[in-house]
Amino acid sequence: MAMVELGIIDIWVKATNNANGQIAKRIGAHHVVYPEAVMGERVAHLISEKTMGFIEFHDGFAIAINQLLRSSPCILRTR
Repeated sequence: MAMVELGIIDIWVKATNNANGQIAKRIGAHHVVYPEAVMGERVAHLISEKTMGFIEFHDGFAIAINQLLRSSPCILRTR
């Protein structure tokens, strides 16, 4: 809040979950980043070379399709 009052033009905030991110936005953050979630996705892709597709949904879930399990997509929680 003090940063907004000082007139800072571009405020970035690190959040660990969606609730913290929403609070940061409400008090004036212009950008919210979730580095733990992003790194978790990157690691998941790295350990599975056979991943054909990865679709993330806004509510923290994703579907991953593996070459070995084409008929059985995996449902993952990303946050």
